Amino acid sequence: PVALLTLGMTYTEMGRLDEAIAVHEKLRDVRFWSFALASTLALAGRADEALEMAGSINEEPFNAAPLIIIHGSLRNDEEVFRWMAEEKKIHMPWYPWFITWFPQTRYLADDPRMRELAKELNLQL
Repeated sequence: PVALLTLGMTYTEMGRLDEAIAVHEKLRDVRFWSFALASTLALAGRADEALEMAGSINEEPFNAAPLIIIHGSLRNDEEVFRWMAEEKKIHMPWYPWFITWFPQTRYLADDPRMRELAKELNLQL
């Protein structure tokens, strides 16, 4: 699953969304990894499909990372910060990466809330 995730993310970053969707489609029925397809669908403007897939993910702290990625792709800031708070609370190792690295949350770099989270961890945006 990691190779398919990475290949699809690479296509996404290159703007080749049709190819990214084709790759991530292979993860549709793979437990946990289906978030990749939902995220890519959101970036391709297929928000309804992405939200439907997000709705199938149990809303629990363990699933915060995929929910952040999907909602970040949808530009749903409030949901991103809601799940970021869960990540922070349970000390998920991915948490700093959502502040500085993940493409799906990169657009929030100028948001004062993201700046505050970065400051708390001494991270540069």
